[in-house]
Amino acid sequence: MKTFVKFSIQCALFCVALLIASSARGGLVVPRGGDFVRPGENTTIQWDTSFFMWRDSSVLSGNVSISLWNASTGAWTSIASSVAFSAASYTWSVSGSLSGSGFRIKVRSLADTNAFAISSSYFNISSTGGGLGKELVQRGKDIVAPEQPNDIVLTTSPNPFSNSQQVSFTIPDDVDAANITNVVVLDMMGRTVATLAKGQLSLGQHTCAFDGSALPSGQYMIAVHTAGHQQSSIVVLEK
Repeated sequence: MKTFVKFSIQCALFCVALLIASSARGGLVVPRGGDFVRPGENTTIQWDTSFFMWRDSSVLSGNVSISLWNASTGAWTSIASSVAFSAASYTWSVSGSLSGSGFRIKVRSLADTNAFAISSSYFNISSTGGGLGKELVQRGKDIVAPEQPNDIVLTTSPNPFSNSQQVSFTIPDDVDAANITNVVVLDMMGRTVATLAKGQLSLGQHTCAFDGSALPSGQYMIAVHTAGHQQSSIVVLEK
């Protein structure tokens, strides 16, 4: 009986931990989608440690790496190679050469590369803008800043999906027709696994298909980038 009670308590605690980790709008505190980070200045990257609390002790007592995604180059670059996970923050000296609106942060455990948090929406690096916010973003939950008049509008359906889904997006009316639009699918490592569209697209709405039949189940990021505009959505492939 005592063994059963002990097991029941352990199960309950585990379920509570999972609930907190999955329901908290956690992972990264700042910067978040829609924020403005100043080039040439210091800004604080923070992560919610409860987002990782269901992982084993090697994650909780270990270190993390911090990387920056730049949509204009389509690549991750290192911000910090090893920072104590328990610190829950890192002071980032933002390069004065960085500028644009297509940036994300990824915090990844060095002990378990499957344990990471990634911004689900782009933030900006600019000398002008509204500064930093304090809303959390969670891997797998797309929390985006309110749309501005000329933002890209991106929708996916169905989500989750089993093999294929429809991706619809609009090209803002302030985009020059000569600009190149890229629509890509990234895995959670930041690697491009599919290109859905690339080229000079007319203004207005466009639709394309994402065929995930050759990909493993998991979370993917669909990103649209054109002429200083970016938008993204997290989609879940379930087979």
